[in-house]
Amino acid sequence: MIALTETDQNVRLPVLMNIVGFMTESLQARQATPEDDLISTIIHAEVDGRPITMEEAQAFCLLLFLAGLDTVVNAMSFGVRHLAHNPDMQKSLRDNPDIAPAFVEESLRRYSFVNIGRILTCDYELNGQILKAGEMVLAPQIPANLDPSAFDEPTAFKLDRKGSNRHVALNTGPHNCLGAHLARIELALTYQEFCKRMPEFSEDPDTTPTLAAGPVMGMRNLQLNW
Repeated sequence: MIALTETDQNVRLPVLMNIVGFMTESLQARQATPEDDLISTIIHAEVDGRPITMEEAQAFCLLLFLAGLDTVVNAMSFGVRHLAHNPDMQKSLRDNPDIAPAFVEESLRRYSFVNIGRILTCDYELNGQILKAGEMVLAPQIPANLDPSAFDEPTAFKLDRKGSNRHVALNTGPHNCLGAHLARIELALTYQEFCKRMPEFSEDPDTTPTLAAGPVMGMRNLQLNW
């Protein structure tokens, strides 16, 4: 999705502003006439005893609007590519669709794709680089999921890995993804149905996937042969 994967700010920002404009109309309508829905709850919420600001409400709604639109698709791109290089895994999913949840967890761990933005609260020196309070940094989830002290042979893809779901691909603690359960269901069903409906497939050797970086990483294209 352009709003998250486009690196050209001249293209990305107008898309984001259009989304914010759409969400603002909904917020203003619910502010005047509340309904029994999430947007009404947001616009009439309080933060530390004060009414939420419109800017804060817009940020919440933008997050809710974007979350899940491309994250699951990007997770699928890495999972499907792994399957394209492993025909035995495809066969296993065709013969036993019940292993799909295990495939989902190991795929999320092995191919994490989220980079969390954080604003520094104080000056900090990291490897000789001075980071200033107020600056934003990206904190990738990937290194934690490839930590050899947490996962044995972390770069290997093991369907029977014990504790695979201890990954932090969907964050953890109070920051755990609100839609994590839905994402897992969508991914499992996708891999089950894709393998059931498609013959054995592989990645086209004459093409190279184009990867997109940013808050959420993924593939803009993945050519398959079958």
